Amino acid sequence: MDEEIKGVLVELKQQDNIYVVTADQIINKDFGPELWVVDKLIPEQSITAITGVPGSYKTWLTLEIAKCVAQGSNFLGQFKTNRGNVLFLDKENHLRHIQKRLNLLGIQNLPIFYFSRAEDFLIDKEKDYKSLVKVIDNLGIDLVIFDSLVRIHSGDENSSKDIAKVMNAFRKITNKGVTVIFIHHNRKEGTRTQSTTNSIRGSSDIFAGIDCLLQISKTQDEKSIGISQAKLRQDEAINPFKIKICSSKEKNSMAFNFSGDFDSDESEIEEAKLSIVEILKDNNEKSKQELTDILLENYTPNIINKTLKTLEVLGIIVKHTGAHNKHSFCLKEGGVITRVDENN
Repeated sequence: MDEEIKGVLVELKQQDNIYVVTADQIINKDFGPELWVVDKLIPEQSITAITGVPGSYKTWLTLEIAKCVAQGSNFLGQFKTNRGNVLFLDKENHLRHIQKRLNLLGIQNLPIFYFSRAEDFLIDKEKDYKSLVKVIDNLGIDLVIFDSLVRIHSGDENSSKDIAKVMNAFRKITNKGVTVIFIHHNRKEGTRTQSTTNSIRGSSDIFAGIDCLLQISKTQDEKSIGISQAKLRQDEAINPFKIKICSSKEKNSMAFNFSGDFDSDESEIEEAKLSIVEILKDNNEKSKQELTDILLENYTPNIINKTLKTLEVLGIIVKHTGAHNKHSFCLKEGGVITRVDENN
């Protein structure tokens, strides 16, 4: 090695808080196998975001993850979990509603804890952050869940500087050997972009700062949701899959089951259906080209074509063929879409 380079390395090593290793040292280091809180879905000691539009079961699904981790049972009967203690910091829901969900999911006698003064908590405040770390240490917490990102800091979610403070706090928690999950929202329907980065509400630093992103999508089947792993630093992302929602008033229960592969186009088609019906209401009739011109800002031509065909098959719209084989569309009499949104 060049003596000048050696001298620089020696000098750097002598500086406080500066550590230098060679590329060969990294290559020769045995880091062991990749560890997962939920196999292939949520890496250990990572920052994972779970996002979706309102009513897409984000909180429900995160509670199910917490239950499976606390039990050490397979998530959705499909993905192994690494058993551990869970801390939930919920600033979205009243304890009454939390109680109802815990009962429906059968969460009892498990090491799942709730931050008792969550309504006052802001992670970018040093005092609150230290209180959180003390709870994590005292209870031996392995997984911390925040619901939701927008509620736990005092800054602007569109500000890179403010979001950096939050992400730095999350990273310090993961450096203690703890995994962080936070719930966040996608941009409103009708402002969709084709970029995964821009589908998340707020600063692009949110996407940049996380290790893993699980996006929840509504499906045409209201009894299911779709999961897409839109980012994963640690490994190759798995294929999107569908989850069946099993709710029973008689049994007072809620359950989630793995339901095979998920076509990510489904969620966009579901949104585009509502947009097309809105355009055609009040007896409006639009040509295919007019509809495409209106929708193209938010949807690809492929999604628009699929949606028009879907609405035809469902008997919600009628296609007319005019001169030169040009098509136009109008609402069929009585044609309507109904969609009932559940709580997060």
